[in-house]
Amino acid sequence: MTIRAFKILAEIIDIIKEDINPKLKIIGLLFNLVDIRTYHAKDVMQYTKETLGSSTYIFKNSIRTNTKIKEAQVKGQSILTYDPLAIGALDFLEFTKEFVSVIQNNT
Repeated sequence: MTIRAFKILAEIIDIIKEDINPKLKIIGLLFNLVDIRTYHAKDVMQYTKETLGSSTYIFKNSIRTNTKIKEAQVKGQSILTYDPLAIGALDFLEFTKEFVSVIQNNT
């Protein structure tokens, strides 16, 4: 996601809170399909952390892009079914643990 797209998403969330669902809560932000080898990904992640870090929980885990995720999508399967040992599957499992922990600590 580009920084510009991220700003648009934040505006859309604000509109939804104002006009449709004032009780909407954003649990956190997950970086998904990230190629951490690129400067662009690093820049967007850093910008996001600096911009939202104090107001929005940013998950420590992220989902890295990898071929197995794309292959699973083509096959119509979840990555956990298609290849449970793929990097993407392991990333999703780690994220799930963190997500559950965040939910339990916020209730």
